[in-house]
Amino acid sequence: FRAQGAFTIRKGVRHRHAFKLAYVADQIPDTISRLIQSNSIKGFMPFYGADDRRQRYLEAIYQYQYFAVDNIAYPLRGSNANIIFMQRGLGNVGLNLWQLNAQAGRFFLMGAQKKTSLALQGYGMLKLPFEQPYINMNALGYGEWFLRGLEYYVIDGVMAAMLKTTLRHELFDLRLATILTRSEKYNRVPFKVLFKLYGDVGAVHHPSAVTSVLSNRLLYTAGAGIDLLSYYDFVARFEYSINQLGEKGLFLHLQKAF
Repeated sequence: FRAQGAFTIRKGVRHRHAFKLAYVADQIPDTISRLIQSNSIKGFMPFYGADDRRQRYLEAIYQYQYFAVDNIAYPLRGSNANIIFMQRGLGNVGLNLWQLNAQAGRFFLMGAQKKTSLALQGYGMLKLPFEQPYINMNALGYGEWFLRGLEYYVIDGVMAAMLKTTLRHELFDLRLATILTRSEKYNRVPFKVLFKLYGDVGAVHHPSAVTSVLSNRLLYTAGAGIDLLSYYDFVARFEYSINQLGEKGLFLHLQKAF
């Protein structure tokens, strides 16, 4: 159960601030608690700070966003940033987490026709103190924090860094007629199709990674794909990736990349 309130400030189009306060009531079933306790010798961490099945805590968050791009949903030129500072616990015994997440992107249009673009996106995460229960150890593989080609893996730790590099080229810019409306503004639906090549590199530090196979090592992936853009910030990504484990696969993403 989570209840959250937020106060946002947006002066102009480039800068956004948000202050959030949340109350969280969380619990796990007895079977999970017993499994963790019986495997503690193998390095299984307590799920919560205290050895119980329930946790109640407050969470305070400050978020700053900066947008100086041509398109927030799919930037081709400019720069952006997203910084989140969180304190989880607020004096709760057994749960104390200070966390900083930072993301930044730089985007370049290239060529005389401006149909080729380069995207550089960096991600960083730090949790303090390093000794945390399992509930606070999520790093890569959660939400949009993943390397392309490692979508199906969760990689836990207290520090994480990642760099995504993408070279994109516009293949088609179409305007398809529709019979759903007579409006001159909406009687044609725009579709833009781009081909891309990409490579990602990253790493996660886990202070006691006994059961993890991807923490505390260099991670890298590469691939090629097609991006489809349309109305209302619609972005579909079709990506064929290979990771450092030699695994290959086709992945579909419908959410925004940043």
